[in-house]
Amino acid sequence: PVIMLRAMLLDRLAAHIPDYLVYQVEAPYTRVQATLKQREQHDGRLGARLEMYGKELEQGRRVANRIIDNSLPLERTVAKVRDYLRQDFAISPVPA
Repeated sequence: PVIMLRAMLLDRLAAHIPDYLVYQVEAPYTRVQATLKQREQHDGRLGARLEMYGKELEQGRRVANRIIDNSLPLERTVAKVRDYLRQDFAISPVPA
């Protein structure tokens, strides 16, 4: 299974799924700020998420098995995630 959750909730995951990998997808602060400003127009709350940026980044890095740079063009980011998924989960052919 694939689960997307915030870094602060990872300690709860182990009780349900003891063997897991963490992929942290990171974007620079300025990109996160711009994205949250766009969302703010719809839901009106920017501050809390942006204030937690540094803390969430640090929490995720402590437990991440893979870190993906989300400041790259989307195609490159997706290709990197795909590559990591193949490395981590592809079933190798059984030798003849």
